[in-house]
Amino acid sequence: MRCSEPGGMALLGMYHRTIYTVQRPQNKAFLLRKPLPADPVSFGERFRVARVGQGQTQREMAHKFHVSLSTVKFWESNRTLPSAATLERIKIFLNEVKPL
Repeated sequence: MRCSEPGGMALLGMYHRTIYTVQRPQNKAFLLRKPLPADPVSFGERFRVARVGQGQTQREMAHKFHVSLSTVKFWESNRTLPSAATLERIKIFLNEVKPL
């Protein structure tokens, strides 16, 4: 039975629901879920160490290299590698960043 049919009842909100939003701090400090490798070997490890060394998030790196957030996550987990054009820009980024 639908609300629009005779005898149908509409469900009405009986109370007011308050939604609280949480604002993230504006500083660049963030917690790492996984520790950084002491000696990065793969591309993903080197990229992650460089990103964290600069204090940037994955979202900021995705914006910097004009790719999606999931693409950066795939790079860091060594599931995929960047395209040749993007790889050249990343190599420049990795050489500019001093190791921790």
